[in-house]
Amino acid sequence: MDRPGKKTTNSPGAPAVGTGSPAAAPPWLWPVEVGVTLAVAVLAIGAIWGEPRPIGDLYAGLTVGQDVMDGKLGQPDDWSYMSDGRVAVNQNWGTHFLTYLVYEAAGPVGLLVLKAVMIGLTGLFIILAARQRKVSWPVALLVAGAAIAAGRSYIDMRANLTTLTVAPLALWLLFKTRQNVHWIWAVMVLNGVWANMHGGFIFGLGMTALWAGALLMQRTVEAASGRASAWAVLRAAGRAAWPLPVAVVGSVLLAGFANPYGLRNLVFPFQILDPAWQRLNEWQPLLSEKARFGTTWEFLTLMGILGGLLLLRVAGIPGVRSSYLRRPNLQQAAMGLFDLVLAAVVIGMTFKARRFVPLSVIVLGPFLAVQLEWLVGLLRRADRYLGPAALGAMTVALGVPLLLDAHKLMRLYDPRNPLRPAETLFERMHGTAAQPVGAAEFLAANGITGRCFNEWRWEGYLRWTCPGIQVFMGGRAHQVYDGATDRLAARILSDPREYPDPRYKVNPTQDLADLDVHLVVVPVDDKHAALMWHLLERPEGKWAYIYFDTKDIVAADTTSPQTAELVRRAIAGDLKYPNEAAATLSRAMAMTSPCLRIPAAEGIEAFLAAARVQPTTIAYDAIRQLSRSLPDPVAWQKAYFQQEYARLEAVDYREADGHRTLLMRAQLAEYLARAYRVEGNAREGARWTKIGNEALAERKALIQTWP
Repeated sequence: MDRPGKKTTNSPGAPAVGTGSPAAAPPWLWPVEVGVTLAVAVLAIGAIWGEPRPIGDLYAGLTVGQDVMDGKLGQPDDWSYMSDGRVAVNQNWGTHFLTYLVYEAAGPVGLLVLKAVMIGLTGLFIILAARQRKVSWPVALLVAGAAIAAGRSYIDMRANLTTLTVAPLALWLLFKTRQNVHWIWAVMVLNGVWANMHGGFIFGLGMTALWAGALLMQRTVEAASGRASAWAVLRAAGRAAWPLPVAVVGSVLLAGFANPYGLRNLVFPFQILDPAWQRLNEWQPLLSEKARFGTTWEFLTLMGILGGLLLLRVAGIPGVRSSYLRRPNLQQAAMGLFDLVLAAVVIGMTFKARRFVPLSVIVLGPFLAVQLEWLVGLLRRADRYLGPAALGAMTVALGVPLLLDAHKLMRLYDPRNPLRPAETLFERMHGTAAQPVGAAEFLAANGITGRCFNEWRWEGYLRWTCPGIQVFMGGRAHQVYDGATDRLAARILSDPREYPDPRYKVNPTQDLADLDVHLVVVPVDDKHAALMWHLLERPEGKWAYIYFDTKDIVAADTTSPQTAELVRRAIAGDLKYPNEAAATLSRAMAMTSPCLRIPAAEGIEAFLAAARVQPTTIAYDAIRQLSRSLPDPVAWQKAYFQQEYARLEAVDYREADGHRTLLMRAQLAEYLARAYRVEGNAREGARWTKIGNEALAERKALIQTWP
């Protein structure tokens, strides 16, 4: 073990400083340092494991795993009608197959365990790589925890996690080649496997080549000592280091041929550079203000610490002789070259695209650990308690935010969280509520098949749950879709009201008809609002609702015989729905689709039935709008909305999803305030306004209290 007091040298390739031994520290201090830093590392792994992220890619991965089982890998794509028979180049197929096997064997619990194991292995490999650099256990544990914590916004259950796990494993194996060059064969095999697990393998190839070049340079210079001819030097270096270039070539050959896509596998990772895909949030520059993906301060903090330590190490500390840089030996020079080039590459990649934040902090973890070990060793030499004190301060600086985050996560996963619907741990962690759960169940239950226009993020979930549905496009992006499809999607989602000139041809109805698409499956959000207005809300529109649950929409074209029959069945109540609430609200929305011209009285009855089963803001708003056609609408509204307010007042808003109860109370109070003001009763109107404001204040308090 590298305990304090071990004699080391100060150079770019070694972490400690000076020679000699510091004053002996108490024997109990070392196990305390290890125990505390281990606890913080485990806390970091647990906190990042619990970080919630909506992940549509997870369901795409499960579906790819099913395709592998069905022998469809490398075959023409059948998910989308826009893929034009192309083969989807899925370089993540190995990870997806593993995910699928785990899910089939153990269900959602198995995926939770798999995620924990992979993040834990990532931390372990960072530690092992740092230990190969002569970093002490406490510092290695601390840096591993910090590196994983810094990637918190980007580490989730998708194929990218494989690269984050394999990259530090590759580093550890590369570092071991300094003692035994034949460890490079393990790296070669790892690269071959990696090439079938995630597109990040291309980074692994580059890292292997960089390491082999630095180590080969070192061995060549060493071989030159005492040898007169260049041939003799090359022969000696070749005998010592021949596995290095052979393994690099072998890695490239494995990546290029031992995969379902052949040599295309080597160049395909660069296809993401197409401008059509660079607009995706995760591919935005690190400092871009447009991106809504992840955070940046953790990365900038760690890189600032690394840069500061390197600067301090190069400049030295005035008056501290042992802090000044000494001339490195050949091994240290080769290691320094590798470290600096690797750092420049991954930092450049991260500033270019923020999705590389976790890769950069994980890959540079061992390099950062070396610098921290130097600093702690320097302080140990100054005073036997100064080094442990600095290590303790750094541990506290990392541990306290992690503890606060852990407390926040515990409240987030509380089953009674009033800001969240009732969900399982798996569903809440992976943002299943952001997927079309109810809509997909509806489509599957009714055997609805064919082409649909869908929300981008839902491609995987729809394919996983409704294999009979053919999607427009989705998260597989450059794997199978082209830029023209992306541009067509943008045009369909454009608001025709903003392009009145017919030369621009912004007509979603016509675009969908040209594609022979008669179903739309999208969320209720701003992105799809213009499309829904164009299809569903215009008097001249020809589309109608067949599913609506306040979150997701399934709309059908009434001019197509097949989908027109679905509309008829929706109004008649003959379709199957996930629950009675979705059934009654969907029927009400279908009946009030403008193209059907159903009398308002029937619409009111439908929405009243929906509100009885499940109160919703949209049902109440529709009831208020439609009730204007009644003989005495104000009196009717007062009686009905007071009755509904009394019903909601009895509901405990401190239970799951309770914030919606408060929102509906405020909505009803606003309607009552308006009704009383119309009657000229300003005092009663003011009272209901106050009641509504109190409900909103209580909701605001919930939002401030719960994550």
